[in-house]
Order: sequence, then structure tokens, then C-alpha cells
Amino acid sequence: MNIFEYTSVLSSIIIGLGIAQILRGIVQMIHHPEDGKPYLVHLGWVIVTLMLSVVWWWFQFSLAEVEQWSFGSYAFLIAYSVTVYLMCAVLFPSRIESYGNYKEFYYSKKHWFFGLFMLQNVVDIIDTLIKGGIERFLSFGLVYSLGAPLTIIFAVIAICTRNEKFHALFALAMMWQTLERALQFPTMG
Repeated sequence: MNIFEYTSVLSSIIIGLGIAQILRGIVQMIHHPEDGKPYLVHLGWVIVTLMLSVVWWWFQFSLAEVEQWSFGSYAFLIAYSVTVYLMCAVLFPSRIESYGNYKEFYYSKKHWFFGLFMLQNVVDIIDTLIKGGIERFLSFGLVYSLGAPLTIIFAVIAICTRNEKFHALFALAMMWQTLERALQFPTMG
């Protein structure tokens, strides 16, 4: 087992658990639609978080190029994985009946979700800078170099507002940004 394989095992497990949380939540919605009416904005963020999880797991393969690892860089890798997992877990309650429907649930947990979303973006920015400085940060293009800081600002706004149009547009923008970043990654193999 080389160093990349060793470092990627735990983070892959954590991301896999996050994806499992999302899939479990979707299955619960399918099996028990009477428990809580779905909410499109919530479903938008479910899609964004699932996309982020899959894209990040795919991107992790590029870390095979990293020749030297420190505990600090490994800790950032794990921190990123944990924040993504927590975002996945916060999207679905163990019992939706306590909230009435997914709309009320979403707005009652937006502080947690967007707080984790901000943390994930901050960890991502710091990790990018650690792995290659400002040159690496800028090498990902405008979608990342402008998008990452703006995402943090928009997450703060999302915490402070219940405006449905803002939350819906933010989810759509994040779907586009995540897809755009995914298309920048090289093919593997």
C-alpha cells in the first residue's frame, strides 16, 4: 500500500458514509411520503451535497500526485471529509414528523447546514493554499478563485435569511459551480 492509498482510505470511508446518509434520506422520502412533504429547495441542497461528495471523492484521486504528506495535510483531508459527511447527515432528520415537513425542517437547520458549508469551503481554500500557494488557488480558474469566497458570503446570507428565492438560486448556482469544477478534473486511468 503506497502513501496515497493509505491516506485516502479513511477519507473515502467518511465520504461514503455521507453519501449513504443522503441515499438513506431519499429512500425514506420514497418509502414514507406521508411523513413529510418534500421541499424543492431542500432537494436542491440534497443534490448539491451529493454532487459535492462524489466530485470530491473523484478529485481525491488527483492527490496520488502528492509525494510527501504531513500530518497537517492529512488532517485537512480528514477535516474536509468530516465537514462533507456532516453536511450530508444534517440534511435529513431521523424523524421528519417532529418538523411537520421538509420545508420547516430545512429552515430550522439552515444555520447548521450553512455553517458546515462555510467551514467546508474555508477548509478547502486553506487546503488548496497549503498544497500550492496562491498559484494553485488561481490555477483552478475564476469559477473557483472567485466562487469559493463568494460561496462563503452567500452561505452567511443563507443563514440570515429565509428568502426562498435566494435559497433556490443559491442551490442552483452551487449545482452549476460543482458541475463546472467537476468538468475541470482530468479523466483517470
